[in-house]
Amino acid sequence: MAVRHRMAIAAALLVLLAAAVTAIFFLARGDDGLAKVHAGLERQFPRVEHITGADLEALSPGDIVLFDTRESAEYATSHIDGAVRVDPAIAPQRFLAEYGELARGRIAIFYCSVGARSTALADKVRMRLVAEGAKQVFNLEKGLFGWHNQRRALVDANGRPTDAIHPYNAFWGRLIDRQDKVVAEEEAPAIEPLPEV
Repeated sequence: MAVRHRMAIAAALLVLLAAAVTAIFFLARGDDGLAKVHAGLERQFPRVEHITGADLEALSPGDIVLFDTRESAEYATSHIDGAVRVDPAIAPQRFLAEYGELARGRIAIFYCSVGARSTALADKVRMRLVAEGAKQVFNLEKGLFGWHNQRRALVDANGRPTDAIHPYNAFWGRLIDRQDKVVAEEEAPAIEPLPEV
């Protein structure tokens, strides 16, 4: 009986330890939290390469194609100039059929709010994109929240410079440093949905 009791205590301690680690992760804000999210994405998707905001800015716009894998309200609020919005739930075959030609001879860079949706899509299509002529495939490290936290340029749905950013939701929005720039869902500008093919 003593062995079972010790095992139960050990199991309870492991649960408490896991809860403490999870709490530390979820309480992290800004770039600390984004760094933790990024580390988790690197473990989950080890074949996807990542590019920093500084390295992205150093590339010539003609050498890259940016794929924004966020919802339309997020994109309408702000995005990196020149980015093409892609439905985050798009099937890999449909993505390749619709956007594969855009990536031919260029570096394809995916991003979303923190990198989860974009890394997942990049992982699904990267090999085929390269096989069809893309030079490389990257995910933007720390996503658009990291880009925004570093005070890099964004544009709104009309192509005008903006500091506004969509939080995705209240939980993930805590990773945005400048909370005064967060746009609530009801304040986000309208944008036309992607046409169905």
